[in-house]
Amino acid sequence: MPVQPFSRFSLPHNWITQERNVIPRYHGFGNASIFADCTQNLIELDTSIRKITDVFRRSEMKKHLIVPFLFLFFSIFPFSNGKVSENSVDIFGGGRVTQIGIVVRDIEKASQAYAEFLGIDKPQWFLTDTVDKAHTVFKGDPSEARAKLAFFELENITIELIEPVGEPSTWREFLENEGEGIHHIAFEIKGMDKKIELLKAGGMSLLQKGDYEGGRYCYMDGGSKLGLIIELLENF
Repeated sequence: MPVQPFSRFSLPHNWITQERNVIPRYHGFGNASIFADCTQNLIELDTSIRKITDVFRRSEMKKHLIVPFLFLFFSIFPFSNGKVSENSVDIFGGGRVTQIGIVVRDIEKASQAYAEFLGIDKPQWFLTDTVDKAHTVFKGDPSEARAKLAFFELENITIELIEPVGEPSTWREFLENEGEGIHHIAFEIKGMDKKIELLKAGGMSLLQKGDYEGGRYCYMDGGSKLGLIIELLENF
């Protein structure tokens, strides 16, 4: 049976006793009533992390899993109550990340690892359209680039697995230079052309763009500022 890391598991009774003198020292846990309210969540979090760590230890997909888990963790346990800046709202709407894109060498192997990790069925991958339909442009030139894609539609975010097919493309370039791992985070937006110009004005260059059935996408190079690529998705 697939491991379900966010299910409830039991802990030794003395865990609360051991941690009682530690947890209240952090901001937000300053009194007994608040501590009592959050204890169950902390217990579940602690045991979830133990389970996930065990999955990482036994999985060959460690590099794929650890960073997406951090995105999932901070989506499920949002510690920050900061407001999105006006500039971010202008570009990204509500500022919500809708997708994490991960480049892999073997879509079947990666999909199986994620399905086991998440405790859900493995999705069927599909091949992106040919250049006559996708109108793919990579670094200013038309490209025959294609990719095998598999999507895990979670409640709070979508994980996209990408196996490059053909070249050149940002996916192929990333795989050859960086190996398997996080390629991009994606935002759904409106007004693609305007958003591209805003990001260019902020120092990001356009890496790749193209069409898909019902919409279009682009990848902006945020490597020097953010350490990863930003994808913009516009659905019609």
